[in-house]
Amino acid sequence: MATYALGYATKTGMEISDDTSGTQKIPSVKIGNMDWPDPNKMGEFIETLGSQDSLISPSGPNVSYLAGAFRQGADVHWANPARITDFSNGKPLTPKKLHDLWQNQPEIFYEYLAGDYQVAELGVAYTSWLAAEAEKVALSNSMDQTLRREMEWFRFLKPDKDEWVAKRLEYAVLRFRSISRKGGIKLPKELIDQYRATLNSELEKLYTMCMEGDTKSIERVQKRLKEMDMASVEEQLAEHERRVEKLLKPLAHNEFFTGLKGIGPKSRSGVLFYIGNPLQFPSFMHLGSYNGMRIVEGQGIRRSSPENIEDLRYNHKSHGVLCFDFG
Repeated sequence: MATYALGYATKTGMEISDDTSGTQKIPSVKIGNMDWPDPNKMGEFIETLGSQDSLISPSGPNVSYLAGAFRQGADVHWANPARITDFSNGKPLTPKKLHDLWQNQPEIFYEYLAGDYQVAELGVAYTSWLAAEAEKVALSNSMDQTLRREMEWFRFLKPDKDEWVAKRLEYAVLRFRSISRKGGIKLPKELIDQYRATLNSELEKLYTMCMEGDTKSIERVQKRLKEMDMASVEEQLAEHERRVEKLLKPLAHNEFFTGLKGIGPKSRSGVLFYIGNPLQFPSFMHLGSYNGMRIVEGQGIRRSSPENIEDLRYNHKSHGVLCFDFG
């Protein structure tokens, strides 16, 4: 039976303090372009926890560790990192000092509940959705530029029909095959030939529309070519949305949104992911302060610029979800 306190992830690793054997450190490893505590070793540590153990930690980046400890049956408590710094002259607390804070100021810690675990799952789905949307926007903008330049060439350098259709066709077939191969599927030649014939016919029609030269025809061609190239991206986004809605629907936290208009699954998920459980705030004024917002004519906007710079401390992520001015 032990109480463990997690520190913050750094370039060298993460310190973990306990009240029985002292401090241990999980070393960091390179993951992409970041240094992060070794997931395998952190997993091994989390798996040692049981129902007789307790874990205390700042929230934020440690959200996965809190969820893992809760799933193991440990008694888990978390604290707002900004609140913790009130007791450390604005600096992050070491795990040892977090232990002391837990002993002396337990009221600033929140018990990690089943709903928090559900929100953690929702957070993974929500951030995946946002990442997919960002990729879509980047791809869409790139395609718009490429298609615009290509359509301009129809005005100045009339491409050969067979050459233009063949180039587009081979690119589409190559992508079709590539996606299938990455999924471990070998497409039969008959299916590829059918896809090629169908697409060839449509590309010939699009070429004719481009040659007509009027703006509306060009816009229709651009839209259709873009749809062809982004079909899999759109399907991926739709699947992300379905997954988020499935995780969001059973959450009791949804009571918070009763009576609110114009807030869909993405905004709801953002609120819950960045705030946790909004129902834990004593009043809406407390929630507003945490988000750095005020209500004017039914809309959440940034609060007035404070005289004291410390009053600017608020959750900027959730502020961006709730406030229309995004300040």
